[in-house]
Amino acid sequence: MLYEPEFHRLGDWIGSGDWVIDVGANIGIYTIRCSDLVGPKGRVIALEPVPATFELLASNCGWARHRNITLLNLAASDHVHSTVIRIPRAASGLDDHFSAELVKPNEASSNTEDSSSLVPSHLVEEEDRVAILGAPLDGLMPSPPQRIKLIKIDTEGHEIHVLKGADRLIRRDRPVIILEANKEAATYLRDLGYSIAHAPGSPNYVAEPAPIPF
Repeated sequence: MLYEPEFHRLGDWIGSGDWVIDVGANIGIYTIRCSDLVGPKGRVIALEPVPATFELLASNCGWARHRNITLLNLAASDHVHSTVIRIPRAASGLDDHFSAELVKPNEASSNTEDSSSLVPSHLVEEEDRVAILGAPLDGLMPSPPQRIKLIKIDTEGHEIHVLKGADRLIRRDRPVIILEANKEAATYLRDLGYSIAHAPGSPNYVAEPAPIPF
């Protein structure tokens, strides 16, 4: 299986005993890799809002080498709220969980909007819509016992809301952040003193805290 290049660099950023947050964990590819890297003394907190995908995540994590994974069936956001997530359904009849995305408030009552997913439009017949709960990371983990070393964010355009909801955590712990950075998210991180680099051959960016000059 081919992985994004930053996946192979996880060991450069985290190691034994570290704490990691995986936002939009999906079926657990990053979650389980991080679990292996941080070992029994570390911890991985994985958030996945889609109930069906969360079941797959929980099943996969059951095979993990270490019992160091905390699973939350939630979406990370900038405030506590309930919302709707759309899951495109391909012509095969299977849900495409990798392309699930949050529905904008003004679209929540409509079932006919274009999914704008990674699935080609001619292969999409319909979509499922699932109610989910969102909450800020700052509220979920107001004072974690260990510094958070890395946050991975895969939320299909919701990244800025995840960042704003983790503002206190980011300022305190200065974790490495892996995400799909749009202009707003990139500006937000630069304002927090981060340097951002595009991972070659990947849609993702890696944000690292810039050195503090003395």
